[in-house]
Amino acid sequence: MPKKHKPTLADFVRELEAAPSSGRVDVPKEPAIRPSGFNEDGELFDHDGMPLMLWQTTTPHGAANFIADGALLAYELCGCGGFAGCQPVWVAPDVVSRIKPGSKPNLVDRPNTPEGWIDVWGNTNGTVVFLHGGIEWGWLRNGGRIPE
Repeated sequence: MPKKHKPTLADFVRELEAAPSSGRVDVPKEPAIRPSGFNEDGELFDHDGMPLMLWQTTTPHGAANFIADGALLAYELCGCGGFAGCQPVWVAPDVVSRIKPGSKPNLVDRPNTPEGWIDVWGNTNGTVVFLHGGIEWGWLRNGGRIPE
């Protein structure tokens, strides 16, 4: 029985050149991994580049409980939810640890910003409380930045 011809790179190039299209091959593009941010497909990643899943929307009281249980904290104050190209600001764990026990964020109505909301994201690495839009919590007021 004759051996099968194993295709070479030259065979592959000839096949592409003979194709009725322009010879261009569209290769599906995987969205980029963006540690600590959103990629172009709107996926959120933790600091290690692991995808985070949206688990739930929560209340200010729920957010305070997640933080008390050791969740990380991120925010974006424009209220786009991260889909207008802004990236989350991650609060340093030592700053999060200084949040007063029992304090909770307030959802506020601020001009040119949607009323705030709070998501909880997570993966096998842990949990992230993500504040959006009109939110105040201690040192986070009037669009100010949380110390990092």
